[in-house]
Order: sequence, then C-alpha cells, then structure tokens
Amino acid sequence: MSGRRLTYAQKSVLLQLVRHGDMQPADGNHKRTFQSLEERGYTQDVGYGRYAITEAGRRALQKDLS
Repeated sequence: MSGRRLTYAQKSVLLQLVRHGDMQPADGNHKRTFQSLEERGYTQDVGYGRYAITEAGRRALQKDLS
C-alpha cells in the first residue's frame, strides 16, 4: 500500500488539509477521496464529519512532492 503514489485528487485534499488544518468533504466524490486517504492512514476523522491530515499523510505528501 505505501508504494502507491497519490492521485491528483488525493494530493489536492492533503495540500488543502495542510493549509486549513481540517475540512469537510464537499460532495460524494470528495468524500470517497477522504475515505481512501483515511484507509491508507493519511487522514483521520476528527469529528462532525471533518478530517485532518495525519503524520503519515504529511510524509506521503512530502515524498510525492519530492
């Protein structure tokens, strides 16, 4: 799992989370992206349907951007 590169949508969500701290998915497609990131351990639900980036997510994003 850790060898897979991030999709454009996943990278976009992680970058937004870095900038904003936490956020809520905008629609069904967006929610699926958040859920796929959560399954990989890159985001976590912090309550009320809002997600935040995890340390693993930060590392994956940094690796993907380098």
